[in-house]
Amino acid sequence: MKKRIDQINQLIQEEIGKIILREIEVSKDAMITVTRVETYSDLRHGTVYVSMLHKEKESQALGELNRTIYDIQYILNRTL
Repeated sequence: MKKRIDQINQLIQEEIGKIILREIEVSKDAMITVTRVETYSDLRHGTVYVSMLHKEKESQALGELNRTIYDIQYILNRTL
C-alpha cells in the first residue's frame, strides 16, 4: 500500500506543477516549485508543499495560490 500512495503522491505533484505552470496566473517572478505531496491512505485529503525562490514575492504568490486553490483542484480532478 505504501508504494501505491507514493506513486499517487508523485503523480499529483507532477500534475499540480504542470497546472501552476500552464493554467494558473501566478507571478512569473515567484518561481514556485511543488516540493512534495502527502496524501492520506483513504485518498480523500492531502497536503501540497511548495517552495518559492524570490522571498519578497512569497506572500503575493501564496495569496494568488490560495485564491485559485479551487481552480487547481478542479483541473486536477478533471486530469486524474
